[in-house]
Amino acid sequence: MISRVLLRNWRGYEKLSLTFGPGLTFVIADNGVGKTSLVNGVAWAIFGPAAGVDADASIRSGRDETVAEVDFTIDDTEYSVTRTLRRTGRSREAVQVMVGPPGSGKSITIGELVRRLVGSVGVPADTLPQLMFVPEMRLTHEGQLFADVQDHLSGLLGIDSLRRAARTAAEIGREAEREIRTAREVTLSDNGVDAARVAIETIKTEMSQLDAALVADSDRRRALDGELRRLDQWANYDLRVSRYQAALQQLAAEAQAVGLDPDPDRVAQEGERIIDVADEVRATLATTRAEQGLVAGLVEQLESAEGVCPVCLRALDESTADHASEQHRARLVELEAQQIAADARRLEIEAAAKKISTVASALARLQPPEPPDVPRPDVDEAALVAQKAALDATIETQLGRKGALGEQLLQAEHLVRQVEESRIASTTLAQHHAVLAAASSLAELATAEADARTEQALGPVSAAIADRWAEFFVASPARPRLAGGGSIELGQAGGSIPYGSFSGGEKTLASLLTRLLFVTSASGLRSMWLDEPLEHLDPANRTRLARLLAQVTQPGNHLHQVVVTTYEEALARGMVDRSESTNIVYVSTDELL
Repeated sequence: MISRVLLRNWRGYEKLSLTFGPGLTFVIADNGVGKTSLVNGVAWAIFGPAAGVDADASIRSGRDETVAEVDFTIDDTEYSVTRTLRRTGRSREAVQVMVGPPGSGKSITIGELVRRLVGSVGVPADTLPQLMFVPEMRLTHEGQLFADVQDHLSGLLGIDSLRRAARTAAEIGREAEREIRTAREVTLSDNGVDAARVAIETIKTEMSQLDAALVADSDRRRALDGELRRLDQWANYDLRVSRYQAALQQLAAEAQAVGLDPDPDRVAQEGERIIDVADEVRATLATTRAEQGLVAGLVEQLESAEGVCPVCLRALDESTADHASEQHRARLVELEAQQIAADARRLEIEAAAKKISTVASALARLQPPEPPDVPRPDVDEAALVAQKAALDATIETQLGRKGALGEQLLQAEHLVRQVEESRIASTTLAQHHAVLAAASSLAELATAEADARTEQALGPVSAAIADRWAEFFVASPARPRLAGGGSIELGQAGGSIPYGSFSGGEKTLASLLTRLLFVTSASGLRSMWLDEPLEHLDPANRTRLARLLAQVTQPGNHLHQVVVTTYEEALARGMVDRSESTNIVYVSTDELL
């Protein structure tokens, strides 16, 4: 039984705090104040997503989170649930469950709470929120309303076990039918099976011989490949030798063109001699340039005004000075001629040195090729290629033959297997027929027993609904009943009316009566919250239903608490005057703090 409810930032409520006691409680509020929001908030606090409430859309506009707190008892044990939902963040939803009096309880998980609640009520976890909290739409827009009720009764009475047994037996029967069809399709005889076995042995023998021949031929082919590789190595060597000799001849011709012996040692000696000659020419040039400078100085002194001999410093007359100057100028001419000849000789020597250096470098780089480290084969390459081509053709023929033998082997083995399967099928065909007969009989018996138990279980509920219905619709001969699958229909002479064709009042009354009867007869549920169940009934039936709800919540009855939201204040006040266990809780915009 629920004793306290606190909602913060839940839809239209900034803060709503209510207390509830046992018996029938009317929650009075004008339209639009939030009666349905109250029922949804309490259901979400206890059951979370299983309540079918869109909690994200219920966070009050302009707020970042909503909080719902509910205190209630289960089998005289106090519980308190606080559920919080934030718009954003990694931990958007948080739940805290405390057991015991406020301030002294211990914490348990929400899963443990649901297990305790289900254990006390005896209703599956997915069905419990639908029975405990009934919004207005569920009372007026349900078709297959009580399929969950039938499932629950099936579990209580062992009907689900019978139906599972029936399904299992039916599946066994279908499997037996498939085996029978397979056995009938295998109609081979023993004709040819002996010949197939002989063929299998012959094929295996030939394939073994082919495998041995393929191994030998493959080895021979690898040997031929080795011989051909050695021939390629020596052919490459011969080509390199030919190129070496051609390069050597080219260098010899270049050496002879510059007057050299092509022998590398002779070329080196000639290079050294050229270097010595070059040194001598450079020394001669240096001496000539020095003498030129000296003679030029003498000529300059002799032509000066003093006319003094630059050697003995004796004064010279004009004729003597002119003669000496003339002699020195003749010497300068000879020295210039010597310099020109020496420069020409230097250029000639440098050109010869460059040619010798080029030839020497080329000779130093040119090395004779190394022969292969394998002996030269004494075979003809064309003969080897012909042998390899013939061997390849033989191997290809052998592989083709092996493939054909493999196909023949598969066919022969398949024939033998088919004959063996035919024998097995013949011996088991009778067994499959027996299994099919037994499975079919068991499925029929289990289905019949399940149907009988279902009728027995739903019959009393249907009868009780019909009796209560007669109190509300006195003049109508039609009576509601639970049909197959748990749906409600209205029976009358000449047929039945499905639930979808009921009027709004008929739907509300049929749904509510069925729920009340199921809760009181097949569950341990002690509290129900109904959202506006009176508004779809005519005035007389509103009063009758209010009296019925007050009656079923009298002390000592199965239901300890029924909370009804409504705007029928006059009817509620009348019920309070008539019943001490009936209370009124007002919710209005004035209470929104």
